[in-house]
Amino acid sequence: PAGDQLIKVAMPDGAPQSVAKLPGASRGGSWSDKGAILFSLVTDLSTVPGSGGNFEPVDVSALGTGTYLYPDFLPGGEDFLFLYKNTGPGFNQDGDGDVYLATLRDKKLINPALLLKNATAAHFTPAGGGSVLFVRDDNLYSQKLNRSTRTLEGEAKLAVKGVRSLPGQQADFSVAGNGTVVWRPGHAALSQVTIFDRRGNQIGTAGPPGLISSLRLSPDEKQLLANRWLLDENQQGRLALPAGVVWLGWSTDGLKLLGFRNPDQFVEMSAAGSGEIRQSQSLGRGSNRLIAGDISPDGKRLLGISLGGNSILAENMRETAAEPTVLVQTGEIVGTPRFSPDGRWIVYYARDIQGQASGLYVQPIPWPGQRRQIATGGSLPEWRKDGKEILYVTAEGDIASIPVEPEGNSLRFGTPQKLFSGGRIIGTGTASRVMAVSRDGSRIYLPQAVEQPDSNMIHIKMGWLK
Repeated sequence: PAGDQLIKVAMPDGAPQSVAKLPGASRGGSWSDKGAILFSLVTDLSTVPGSGGNFEPVDVSALGTGTYLYPDFLPGGEDFLFLYKNTGPGFNQDGDGDVYLATLRDKKLINPALLLKNATAAHFTPAGGGSVLFVRDDNLYSQKLNRSTRTLEGEAKLAVKGVRSLPGQQADFSVAGNGTVVWRPGHAALSQVTIFDRRGNQIGTAGPPGLISSLRLSPDEKQLLANRWLLDENQQGRLALPAGVVWLGWSTDGLKLLGFRNPDQFVEMSAAGSGEIRQSQSLGRGSNRLIAGDISPDGKRLLGISLGGNSILAENMRETAAEPTVLVQTGEIVGTPRFSPDGRWIVYYARDIQGQASGLYVQPIPWPGQRRQIATGGSLPEWRKDGKEILYVTAEGDIASIPVEPEGNSLRFGTPQKLFSGGRIIGTGTASRVMAVSRDGSRIYLPQAVEQPDSNMIHIKMGWLK
C-alpha cells in the first residue's frame, strides 16, 4: 500500500504501477499463483486482479462475523491461511486468535478449517512436503500440513528460538518456498501500565506486563480497566474479567462495568468483577457497523469509527432498529474519537487519504457542526474528566496538553504544550484508547513497552526443512 493506492513494481527495476484504490485500512495481503490479490480490511476480505481493477468484497459467511488478518496464499492459487478472531470489530483485546485454512473461489471463502489456536499469523512453505510455520512463546515452530485432510499432523518442531512478535497481529518472520527462513530476534512486544506525573517522572505501575490495547480509569480513580483485566495502582496482580466481551468502561456511578459482545449485545456486570454478565440491550446490527471507541457520559451512545476508517459514527444503545448517526465524514482517515465530559463535543484525529497532513480536531455534536483543528499531527487524544484539558501523543511520541476553557456556548483552546517525552507506546490502532488521566491531570497512565535490546540484524536459516 502507498497512501490510498495498492502499488506493484516489476522486479528488479520496474516502475511503480497502481493496481487499485484501497477501500479502507488493511492488515496484510497476498498474491496468488493465479493472479488474484487478497487483502484484509480487518473485518472483511477483498480481492482484486493483479492486473488491476476494483476491489470486490469476499463473501465470508461460511465463517461469519469476525476479524480476518494477514491472508497468505498457498501454492496453487485458491487455498490460503489467515488469522481469525470470532468476536467481531473491536474485540481484539487479548491477542487470542485462530489460524484457519480456507479456499477462495468465485469471491467466496469456502471450506474453512481450523488448524491451530495462536496469537499471531502463520505462513506456509511447500519445502519438505509442506509445513505451516508459526511463533508461540517467542519461538518459531513448524508443523506438517496435510492439504487433503486440511489438518496439521505430527508434533510441532522447534525451528528458531527468540523471534519478535506483536500478539494479536503477526510475528517478525517470513519463509520462502524452498524453506529459507528470515526473522528478527526478540520476544513478544508487551507493555506495562506506567504512571507518570506531569513532568514525566515515573511514580508507579499497575499490573504485570501484557498485551494492552485499551485502558480506562474508574470514576473513583482507584482501578484501571486494561483490556479485560482490572488493575490496582502499584499492585502486580490483576483480576480477569469474562472473555468474549469488549469492556469499554464503567457506568457513571462506578457500580457497573459496561461492554458489548458478539454479535450485538450490550452487556453489564458488577464493577467488583464478579457475578453474572447481564444483557441490557441488543444493538441490532450495531457491533458489526462500527469499531467501538467510547461510551457517552450518559451511557446511551456508543462512539466509534466505521469499518473502513473513513467516518465516525454514534450508535444509540437504547434504540435497536436505529441506524448509526454519522458524526464525521470528510473523506479523510479518522480515528480515536472521544466524547467530552459533558457529551456535547468529540475530539478525534484525521489525516488525508494519502497519509500526509494530519491533526486533532474538535467539533460539536450532533453533526453537522463546524470543526476546529486544535493541533497539527498527534493521536490518542484523551479529554480530562473536568473538561479543562485534552492530552494527546504527538507525532514525535511526546505527551502534550491543550488547555480548554468554556466560552459561552463554545470552547476556547490554548496552545499545545509539551509535557514530557520518552513514551514507548506499541500496538495502537484507529480506535485504541491507551492513555488515561486523573481528573486533576496530575497522574497520566500509559502502557509502556517492556524494553528489549534493539536488533537491526535480520537472521537467515537455510536448508533446515527437509
